[in-house]
Amino acid sequence: MTSLQYKNVIIETLNDIKNVEDSINVVRKIFDNCNTGFPYGTYDGIMLALSSDDFICWRSYSSDGVQKHANMGIPSVGINSKCLFVIEPEDNAVLGSADDELSLNMDYKNLYVRKINSISFEELSNMQFFAFTLDVDETN
Repeated sequence: MTSLQYKNVIIETLNDIKNVEDSINVVRKIFDNCNTGFPYGTYDGIMLALSSDDFICWRSYSSDGVQKHANMGIPSVGINSKCLFVIEPEDNAVLGSADDELSLNMDYKNLYVRKINSISFEELSNMQFFAFTLDVDETN
């Protein structure tokens, strides 16, 4: 998937949301639309499953590493015991045009989707980051 395709899946999924939902359900919907498996459970349960580096193809990365993966169109997530975000590609990483973003409900976007540079220091310090990738030997 390219970064534009990944971003468009995020946009289309968020545009289908009619009411504020639990972030776990929204993140799962986005990843389902990316054909990417994602664990079930609470924030802590999901974090534990992803941290095992044994859940399908999810691997742990630094915040910079996970943003690089998102920029390449690889499904990526940030999670702590209180919140969960899909990491979206940075604008300069998306080749093409994502005109659908103009119609995106921005209230929903900020609840469920972030770029690393838009996550507060407080949130960032307690988050773990994961990307859906087969690359187990690459530098985080």
